[in-house]
Amino acid sequence: MEPNAGTLPFPDKPKMSGRSPAPMHAAAGLSILAALVHLWMTPTHLAASVGYGAFFAALALAQGLYGVVLIRWPVRPVALLGAWGALAVFAFYAAERVIRESLGPHAAHASGVELLAMLCTAAQLGLLSAVLMDAKRTLYAAEALTFGVALIHLWAAQEHYAEWWGFGVFFIAVGIGGAIYCLLLPHLGGRTGFLLAGVSMNLSLVAAWLATRTLGIPYVRTVGGGAYELRLGATEGVGLPDLAATTMEVSLVVLLAMLASNLRRFSPEAEKTARASIMRTPSIKERRICHRQDF
Repeated sequence: MEPNAGTLPFPDKPKMSGRSPAPMHAAAGLSILAALVHLWMTPTHLAASVGYGAFFAALALAQGLYGVVLIRWPVRPVALLGAWGALAVFAFYAAERVIRESLGPHAAHASGVELLAMLCTAAQLGLLSAVLMDAKRTLYAAEALTFGVALIHLWAAQEHYAEWWGFGVFFIAVGIGGAIYCLLLPHLGGRTGFLLAGVSMNLSLVAAWLATRTLGIPYVRTVGGGAYELRLGATEGVGLPDLAATTMEVSLVVLLAMLASNLRRFSPEAEKTARASIMRTPSIKERRICHRQDF
């Protein structure tokens, strides 16, 4: 398949007829999974507050219906609605985190089910964003998200350094590594290996975040005979900064993976054309053609 020069590697919009593309199906599945998770959480929240429980029931119903609608009508307006809806859900998560943090460290902890709902919504947002944007805009979004993740880790490094110097060094290394990746992305964003390296890096960060929120924070303890053993301490709470960073990381995984996946479908000659198209600005004529296709 020979790609078009101006809109690589993603099309400008989802197909209007026929079988829906895989990203749209995946986004619909994630929306339905998030709905099931929120439905599972509803009885617990109903016991705490009728209004809180009713809100989660309504959210589950809306996400479930949206997943069905997206499968039935995989068109651009529906995808756009889902992207804005996912952003609204994260605004709710952010407000909830701020309120919980004000109640104390214990209230900031989240269950594994809650974390699953957050990750599903983040992945859904990344998929729909990738569907709605062409390759160049996707690359710009990946750069912005990478820079945001780096800044958050550098900002949090001092706090974690106070807990243990090893944590502080890790956060500084992640921040500097993310900044370097952001600087290299405009130049190497057309290379599959470089994109997959970014996917692996962000997946590792998400896995570490999940482990510290569900299993506990690892630490090394000295035992008899001068030996050491690794133990797990208390679980970390979910705050607004780490929720924002993890949301960006999950979206980055999706965006970079889709860019790499589309590049791997091309022949070596076509991949070179794809790389060149990502790095250049479309002409006025190409922009007019893309604008007409959107309508």
